[in-house]
Amino acid sequence: MTDRIPPATPAMFPTSVCRTARLHARPRRRFIAIGLLMGLLVGQIVVQGCSQDAVYKPAALELLKSAQSLASEDKLDEALCRLESAASLTPDSFEITYNMGILYRKRQQYMAALQAFEKALATNPSEPADLYYTKAITHHELADTLNKWSHELAEATQTEAPAQRQDSLDDFRTDMAKNLTDMALPEAWGKLDANALKGEAVKQYQAAIKAYQDFLSSASELDKARDDAHQQVLTLEETVKTLSQTDLTQDNPS
Repeated sequence: MTDRIPPATPAMFPTSVCRTARLHARPRRRFIAIGLLMGLLVGQIVVQGCSQDAVYKPAALELLKSAQSLASEDKLDEALCRLESAASLTPDSFEITYNMGILYRKRQQYMAALQAFEKALATNPSEPADLYYTKAITHHELADTLNKWSHELAEATQTEAPAQRQDSLDDFRTDMAKNLTDMALPEAWGKLDANALKGEAVKQYQAAIKAYQDFLSSASELDKARDDAHQQVLTLEETVKTLSQTDLTQDNPS
């Protein structure tokens, strides 16, 4: 089980959210979204269910509405800009932070998404089940991406001819560096060997298992996603077991 990601601070989030990110790998799973706040009342409104009630200024609500409209048009960068502005006005809002995480996830900026979800959890929402489920999916998608890269790296290092092997490895490293930058992932991952990269995937699978289990502990017995979450836990436990016993470099040519 991995350590929990610490609550996010503004500095943890990518600062260039208004630029268009090129996204290469596109794993997709069930997506549970929380609706952006729509009620617009005169003056301020109070959102219940947090450790401290979040008081929304009219400007923040307008930004939320604008972000929802932009997100529905798949203008994720602009939507994130609106949410960040709203967050500066209402920094303790569960809804703003959670929705920022959802948009980061859709941009495949998984670490930023997970940090946003941890910050949202720190507000102590009264019904955290959807948040745990979305957090589990995010860990799961990141793990799938890392696992895929680890096998591609192993394949690149197993090309028979030494010259071709180096060219293949250089091409892979270049592509991976681009992906790491676009997805706001640690640059150090681009220097790992196949087994070490696989190890990072295992950590993310274990984190996904923990989040699915948290969902099962908090979700209603009638929640239709319970069966899926339970099956995901069983499947990922087998995946972790298999990967932990796999040496991706054992067939490398000497």
